[in-house]
Amino acid sequence: MRALRYLGVIGFAAISAALAMPACDDSGDTGEGGSSTSSTSGTGGSSTSSTGTGGGGGTQMLTCAEPYTSITDGPCDLLNPLTSCEPGFWCDVQGSTSACVTVQGKGVKGPGQPCAGDSECAAGLKCQMEKCSPVCCPANNQPCAANSGECNIELSLTGDAWVQMCSYLPACTLLENTCTGDDEVCIIQKALECLSVCVGQSGTAAGEGEECQYLNDCGESQHCNNEGGTGYCRQLCDLNSWENDEVPLGGCPPNRECQVEIWACETTWDHIGMCMPTGAGGSGGAGGAGGAGGS
Repeated sequence: MRALRYLGVIGFAAISAALAMPACDDSGDTGEGGSSTSSTSGTGGSSTSSTGTGGGGGTQMLTCAEPYTSITDGPCDLLNPLTSCEPGFWCDVQGSTSACVTVQGKGVKGPGQPCAGDSECAAGLKCQMEKCSPVCCPANNQPCAANSGECNIELSLTGDAWVQMCSYLPACTLLENTCTGDDEVCIIQKALECLSVCVGQSGTAAGEGEECQYLNDCGESQHCNNEGGTGYCRQLCDLNSWENDEVPLGGCPPNRECQVEIWACETTWDHIGMCMPTGAGGSGGAGGAGGAGGS
């Protein structure tokens, strides 16, 4: 199953076979809810080597100061799929390792362009979340940034292996149910920038108030909130009208009350709170907790 996760706190889980996206705490909060619980681990794939050139000749090689894959062996570098192989080949995952494979049969679509399968994407890219996506470095968001993407998909491979990839998700408006795709929900991607995106729900969907691991485990306008190291799906709400609004258009489920959250982009989200159990104290800021599912 593919799982999409945000780097840092809570992530996205993917909907089909092996994609995960770690979550990150962009909110800048100092409360308990904003603590980081990134699930990205391992030492494979990290690189701090100096810039150089590969098999492609003359092209700058990307480096990464933290792990971007758990794959530790293989003759080529997934972060530099074209430059680490001879011309006519690109670096791809083969089982639990990396290998140079032919570019024959690959498509012409570039990073961030819509796709229905890997064959539509150019060499070095795979179709993830219906967009052609490269392997990426979570430490510097490369090469995602060039096409307005985010390095927050963790693609699950054979066994426990994984690799980070870019996501290119459409923006949406919280509390307005604006996503139109099948099984898509609007969730927070980057709190620092008031960015919420449409993403398919994970294969491990959780109900409101239930434990979650990925951001897209939760439903429409919900947040996988980190509470003492455990993620819980919490409905977002309108502080000004939650007692009269329906769920998920600003209201809270039964036995919940809309509590103030401290968003780093509060000028845009100053009206958005979080539905917490009645009588419970504040959550100490909107923290990340899990990931989002993809198919």
